Amino acid sequence: FTSIDQCANRALITPVAANEMILDSKLAPKEAGAGLPAAIPEGMRALSVAVNDVIGVAGFVTPGTVVDVLVTGKLVGPNHSDEDTITRTILENIRVLAAGQKIEQDREGKPQTVPVITLLVTPEDAARLAMASTQGKIQLALRNTIDTKRVEPASVLEANLFSGKSAPATPAPKKIVVKSAPPAPPSPYTIEVITGNKRESKSFPNQ
Repeated sequence: FTSIDQCANRALITPVAANEMILDSKLAPKEAGAGLPAAIPEGMRALSVAVNDVIGVAGFVTPGTVVDVLVTGKLVGPNHSDEDTITRTILENIRVLAAGQKIEQDREGKPQTVPVITLLVTPEDAARLAMASTQGKIQLALRNTIDTKRVEPASVLEANLFSGKSAPATPAPKKIVVKSAPPAPPSPYTIEVITGNKRESKSFPNQ
């Protein structure tokens, strides 16, 4: 920008330091207004969920951090009972827009206790998050802001986690002994004996 008038009445959508160069990407459009709405990109939604010290990772979930959202609830369906509980990760790599009414992170990065966290989600994820927060119990998992890899961890069933049964031991392979058949006895040899006009055959074992 070459003049202050070009920046007037445009809200900041990212934190800036004193004397930092102001770029167009750091400002909301002129018609976007001010405050949190100006920081929401087109096509995205801001949804707030109630938290406590445990859900909010001891206050370290602050504006600008990134979290995964886990939900714990009952499995439904004819094949499940009321005791069938499951925990699964429903959202990954979700950016925190605001903590309480603060939309900028503390300069010193100190933890703060807030009753509400506002997350930036798609409209589809907003519906899933609303269902999870009303029908189940949600938990936030704080992750590194540069770690954007999608993991898709497996769901955890309460029955498997607390069953107390260890995994069945793999049976040792059976040792198979092949016994060879005893060798066939050698064939006897025969001698023909002639005594005068008498002829006879005699067999003897072949040793």
